[in-house]
Amino acid sequence: MTNVAHRPVAPGLALVGDAALAIDPLWGVGCGWALQSSEWLTDSVIPALQGSESLSKGLARYRRRHRRGLAGHARMIYDYAGARKLTWFEKGLFATAAQDDRVAQVFEAFGTRNIGPGEMLARTVPRVAYLSARRGLARRRPARRLRAAPASRDAGRAAAEPQSASAEVEGA
Repeated sequence: MTNVAHRPVAPGLALVGDAALAIDPLWGVGCGWALQSSEWLTDSVIPALQGSESLSKGLARYRRRHRRGLAGHARMIYDYAGARKLTWFEKGLFATAAQDDRVAQVFEAFGTRNIGPGEMLARTVPRVAYLSARRGLARRRPARRLRAAPASRDAGRAAAEPQSASAEVEGA
């Protein structure tokens, strides 16, 4: 499907939902964005409908709100729509979100469109980088062999002291 984006306002006209922004249906945002953008439109033009300001001012407010709320999400969806491979960061983000509750909660807030891409990145990049580096270091470290602890303190000293050649012969 071709992604289609129109300016959400024109003189005396406002577009909501797919009329303003019809994008890849994989993400399932169509109905949600239609309802959300209609709410933003309503909130933006109420003063004009009450006669306290011009309609053009209310539509300009709606245009800004629409862009602020959806432009970042739309750019990310456009980017994925080209069927490109995931970046190293995206792989790290998904892997970390599956294992870490803090990153998962931020990722959920982003996925449900309660926060935008900028806030999601600001809140996850440091933790994803830290946990990914920690996982990478853990994979590179050779397994440490544990030495058996000596049975007693004296036995430990005896094991640490070199034995004389005569002791070796006597023990043989």
